Order: sequence, then structure tokens, then C-alpha cells
Amino acid sequence: MTAGDLELPFFASTGAEVFVPGASYDIVVADPVFGCPAAPPAEAEEGQALLVSRGDCTFHEKALYAQQSGAEAVIVFNNTTGTINMTVEGTTPITIPAISITEADGDAITAMLTGEAPTGTFTGELMSVDNPTGGLVSDFSSW
Repeated sequence: MTAGDLELPFFASTGAEVFVPGASYDIVVADPVFGCPAAPPAEAEEGQALLVSRGDCTFHEKALYAQQSGAEAVIVFNNTTGTINMTVEGTTPITIPAISITEADGDAITAMLTGEAPTGTFTGELMSVDNPTGGLVSDFSSW
């Protein structure tokens, strides 16, 4: 994925539509930033992807909030270091693409939002990302 001059790796969510390579969206931040359904979402404009922060509600609720706003995609950025392997599966089907990005990449996109909304383009290009905990036993494992 590219956003402005940035080339960003992302993780596709299960339970959502897949991004079409070459698809572009104007990226806007959710209000509130967590994208949780405390109130009906504001109307998104055609061609927008909603950027939301991890936290306060489930990934399904965030994707549903974006979908109900009329956004054409949702991008969840982590609220701590590391990556998110998320699913947006739930009772209501999610019919828009949903991805996750790192906290640093979310902060970089947010910093670009002082002016015109940056365009996020999904290139379809595969990227490799180091996993600092790859090959280690999870802290919640009983093994």
C-alpha cells in the first residue's frame, strides 16, 4: 500500500472483502478515532477509507462503523508496537475491505492529514515484514 510518499506493509483481515490491486481511497480519520459505535457514524464521502485506532471495541464493530458510514474501506492502526492479525467476522457481514497497519504507519498517515487527505493505493505488491516474536512461544501458551 502507498500513502503519499510512504510505502506501507499491511495485513489483510479475515471476514472482509479483499482490496482490488490498484484501488485508491482518500484516507480520513474516524471521529471518534477509535471508530466505535457510541453514536451513528458521520457520513463518509465516496472513495474514502476510514482510518481508526485499535482499542475500545472489537475489530468487527470498527469495520461495521466504517461500513455504515459509507466508507469504502477501513484501515485499523495499532495502538502499540507490533502488528495485528485481526478478523472482522461477526453477525453482520462486512462487505468492505479491512486491513491493519502498525502504530508507526498510522501515526505517519495521521501526520499527513493536516492538509488534503492522502490517497491510499493498494498496489497488490507483496512485502516482507520482520516479526520480532516469530518462532517464540506466546506468553499465553501453556506449553
